[in-house]
Formats: sequence, structure tokens, C-alpha cells
Amino acid sequence: MTAAPKRTLRREVLEPAAEHDDPYHRAATLLWKIESVHVFEDANKRTAWAVTENYLRENGIAPPPGDELVERVVRRAGMFDVDELADWFETGDIDASRLPEH
Repeated sequence: MTAAPKRTLRREVLEPAAEHDDPYHRAATLLWKIESVHVFEDANKRTAWAVTENYLRENGIAPPPGDELVERVVRRAGMFDVDELADWFETGDIDASRLPEH
């Protein structure tokens, strides 16, 4: 990774995530920001989920269950705000009716 993407990642993703006191909002910010900022040329959604899932596990939090639902939410994370994603990480509940079927 070159210096410019590192700065972008720090400024646009890591610093906003660090502003939250709880791990659920930090994880939600990681997912939302990595996807929306497009730090990488390709694979932003896969990278966003891998980073978020790893962050949750490192903090003793099980990621939300259901591979299909996780895939649908990750693919459309921009349809939710950070608070909604944080609630999903904490409770496992999200309004799946807002997601396209596939």
C-alpha cells in the first residue's frame, strides 16, 4: 500500500472509528467507511467485512449469524447508518426487509 492510501485509510476510516467508545459502533464504522471510501481499487466490501469480523472477534464479540444475511448486509451496508449496523452487531437484528433479495 502506498502512502496516499495509508493516509486515506487512517483519516477516513480509522480515526472516525476511534471516535466511538463502544466496539459495536467502532465495528460499524469500519464496515461502513471501508466500503464507502473505496480505499482500495477492488474488493472493498470483502475487505470491509474481513476487517470488521476480525475486529469483532478480537473484542470477544461473535459476528452476526447467517452467511446469507451477512452477505446481503455487507453488499448493501450503505443502506444503513452506523447506528443501525452497530445495533446489528450487538443484537443480531437488522431490518432485512430493506435489503434486495439478491
